[in-house]
Amino acid sequence: MIARKKLAWLKPLAAIIALLLSFVVSPVWAQSDSLDRIVVTVNGKPITETDVERRIRLMKFDARQASGTELADDVARVQAIETEISQLLKRQQADYSNITVSDTEVDSRLEELSGQNNISVQNFLAHFESQGLTEDDIKASLEEGLLDERLTQRVLIRRVQVRENEIDRYLKANQSEFEGSEQYNLSVIVIPDSNQMSFAARGNFRKLANEITFAIQSGRNFRQIAEAAVQVQGVESGDLGWIEVDNIAPEILAEISNIGVGDTVGPVKTGDRLVFAFVNDHIEAGLVNLPQIREYHLARIVLHASNEAGSAVIAEQLEDLRRTIIDGADFGSMAKLYSNDSTTRLAGGDMGWVSEDNLPFEYFQPLRSMKSGDISSVQILGNSVYILQLRGARIGSIEVSKRSVVREKLRALKLRSEANKWVDQLRAAATIKYRNTYGS
Repeated sequence: MIARKKLAWLKPLAAIIALLLSFVVSPVWAQSDSLDRIVVTVNGKPITETDVERRIRLMKFDARQASGTELADDVARVQAIETEISQLLKRQQADYSNITVSDTEVDSRLEELSGQNNISVQNFLAHFESQGLTEDDIKASLEEGLLDERLTQRVLIRRVQVRENEIDRYLKANQSEFEGSEQYNLSVIVIPDSNQMSFAARGNFRKLANEITFAIQSGRNFRQIAEAAVQVQGVESGDLGWIEVDNIAPEILAEISNIGVGDTVGPVKTGDRLVFAFVNDHIEAGLVNLPQIREYHLARIVLHASNEAGSAVIAEQLEDLRRTIIDGADFGSMAKLYSNDSTTRLAGGDMGWVSEDNLPFEYFQPLRSMKSGDISSVQILGNSVYILQLRGARIGSIEVSKRSVVREKLRALKLRSEANKWVDQLRAAATIKYRNTYGS
């Protein structure tokens, strides 16, 4: 485990960058001055040399992290321009749908990612700057990722349906996927300790190890110790996440097997390194660590307008019906009389128990502030207008958690395919004009 040259936390960061590069672009930080050369226009909107150069930097970084190779300049430029075109088309769709991301949200995501990797925002940015990326590059990518999430929820996810029989087939064919081995969730501090080092250098590193040992014994927070230690050149620290016991160095496994969650071991000599390991969590052999999925018992009354313009009028009618229910009328009886939803009307609007991952995205906004028995405000979705009644909430069973994991996996596969189709449709309908695109 520790013999790898790069800490495992760097790989998730590369994956994050790769994901962020996969969707929306031309961020607020990519504004160019009037002299910035226009490379291509998309529906009359420019992509400038500054935009392309930023994309090339990000693509080259991702290639180095993924495979250790350097992306050729000519290849990177072609790919960057084509990616920028697709991303700008998506941003235009986001603008059309009034989907935006604020600077505050970007800063919050930056702090969240830094915290997940047990480092400060300053050190998080410094790592990428050492790889040729600027702070603006990182913020632009984070903004893309947030916009990606919103486009997915408001536009693409409606195009994707995962059927229950698809989940059944997957579970039947992949039962072993849910049989987990023993795992530890670890954070580490790694200090060089090689025979090839000079006597003075090795002595300084061992002195540092003694200071870290004293700090741990004094009760200091491991993350704070790690953030201080990584300031020393040659020292590495980070969150390794979940690791199966078979992939942990024997010297470290022997030590952490004797401690509990929240405890620290070290320094442990393994190869040419001294390692301090903090146990964030531990899973014994058995079921994999499944997420807890919330289920909601819901009922709904849905009215349909002939078009979106008529939704406002229908909404007023539904508001009158909602007030009648609040004043004492039975929700189920009103649903049987007035609801246009053929799938639930005969059951008095009852939707049964629905897991949170299988609910339409729009349902979550009213549910956040509702308690059992509450009626939501009138909600408008296209030419449909509806109200919800929350009849109960609970944590789902292990089977519900399994189905949720599979649903998300199948949905992600379908979303990826649907996203590609959507981009192709946007490009086919767009006016794209290249200006000496692939020249120097």
